[in-house]
Formats: sequence, C-alpha cells, structure tokens
Amino acid sequence: MKKLLLVIPFLFLVQLSYADVAPRNTHRVPVCAKITNTNDFYDFAILSCYKHWSEKKYSCIIVNPDECVNDGAIVAVRGDYLESRDSIDWLNDKNIRRAHIWLGTYRHVNDNLKISSIDEFYKILEINDKDVVLYKYKELIRYSDGTPSKLKKYPHALVKQYFNYNEGIYPYAEVINFLEALLLTIGIETLILFLFFKTIYRNLKIRNILLLLTGITTSLATLPYVWFVFPVFIHHRIPYLIVSESFAVIIESFLIYKLLKIEFKKAFLVSLICNVISFSIGLLINYVTDSEYIFSHAILTLFK
Repeated sequence: MKKLLLVIPFLFLVQLSYADVAPRNTHRVPVCAKITNTNDFYDFAILSCYKHWSEKKYSCIIVNPDECVNDGAIVAVRGDYLESRDSIDWLNDKNIRRAHIWLGTYRHVNDNLKISSIDEFYKILEINDKDVVLYKYKELIRYSDGTPSKLKKYPHALVKQYFNYNEGIYPYAEVINFLEALLLTIGIETLILFLFFKTIYRNLKIRNILLLLTGITTSLATLPYVWFVFPVFIHHRIPYLIVSESFAVIIESFLIYKLLKIEFKKAFLVSLICNVISFSIGLLINYVTDSEYIFSHAILTLFK
C-alpha cells in the first residue's frame, strides 16, 4: 500500500511533463517496431541499446524478429566477439556497427487523426564495417474511431536488389485482427438476434439454428467489405463511416428479410440496432485498450 501511495505522485508528474513536452494538439500512441529478418544475419547479434537517465551504462537486449523492439538504438556485433568479452563499451567500441535510426515505442500524432497504435516493419539491408543499414518497408496504422486499419508500403529502388516484396497485401497480424473482429461481431449480432426474436418478436417462432446461421451469414457478408474494400476507395474517415455502415445495415437487412422471412421494416430495425451496438462496442474496446496502455506505460516508465 505504501508503494502504491509513492507511485501516485509520480503519475501526476508523468502526466504534467507529458503535457509540457508533447506538441500541442497531439496525443501519444504506442509504436511496435519489428526488425523481421534478423535471423538472416546469423553471424551477428542484433541488439537494442538504451541508457536510462538514472544509469551510467547502456542496457542492451537481443532483438527477436517476432517481438517489438525496446526503445533504443540498434547495434550489431559479431557473435564470436560478443562471447569473448565480459563487457563491451557500446558507445566507443569500434567493433560495434550502429544503425542511424532510433526505434521508439511511441509517437505523437495530430488529434484529428484518431490513431490508436502503429506497427512498423523494418528489414536490415546490410551490415558493413561501420553501420547497420535499416529500411522501413511497411507500416500498419490502427484507429480508435472505427476506421479500418491502413497499411502503408514504402518501396525503394535499392530494396529490389535485396528482397522480394510479393508478400501479399495484408500482413499476418492484420489477418488475425480481422478474424478477432469477425468473431466478436458475429457474437454480438447473433446475441442481439436471439434477444429480439425470443422477446419482442417471439410470436414469429424463429428456430434457434436459423437465428445462429443468420448471425454468421450477415457478418461474413459485410465485414470483409468494411475492412478491406471500402478503405481502398474512400480515404476520409467520415465518408468512409457513412458509406460502410450504411452498406452493412442495408445488406444485413436484406439477408435477415430473406433468411428469416419476416417483414422488411422489422429486418431493417434489427439490422440497424445490431450494427449500432456492435460499432459502439468496438469503439469502447479501442478506448479501453488505449487507456490501459497509457496507464501501464506510465507505471513501467517509473521502474525502467
């Protein structure tokens, strides 16, 4: 309890300093930077090195291709040299190759951009006698207002001689995010269907299996378009939300009308409520996860 009381004043200090240092009209979002091909340079150990203000020496951690890089400078050292030394002067040792990019764990973005998190994907182009040449080849931006995630690619003429970029449109992480959203949407909208047709419209006597199939079908028929098709053609947030949510309500109304054989106005009402609730829950989840990150990051910063 005493430790907790000691933490609280520091949290206020963290918030005050954040308010003073951050640019005006911006908010801080978490950044997960990954260097995805470290295993290709098996002769080297790739490390992220960081010096906290309270420490005299640099702390270095091995960079794994599937994990977010800690806040710090990227360096490379030959494995045999690393094993032969009890300690290394990471700042002055001439055997250390350094990248000229500092990979951070957060970024400040304009408040008009409702961004909740950013994933950055880097590859090592080469490790020469002095430098680690890093290249950011794509960036995945997630939003907190219902806008689907946006994937940015950064083609570069020099990259073509090193890598083949036919990796597909959507990275693995984004497919997982879509499947999670799909399962959540099916669960929410199917539950609402059951509530409607077991209470308000119970006199219609719709079978449970038909309600379940309808809940799955409506989400499968609309969510892929909302996530992957409309963002290609509509790049502004408000028009995108209007078009995609209207599309979802109309298509799901028609499917409910056909599958359950009920009046269209009832189908439209059910579809509208399903989409409003699932959209609102999605916004709430994004808000809660963002708030949890900010609080936990403040705690961890104190003891870093």
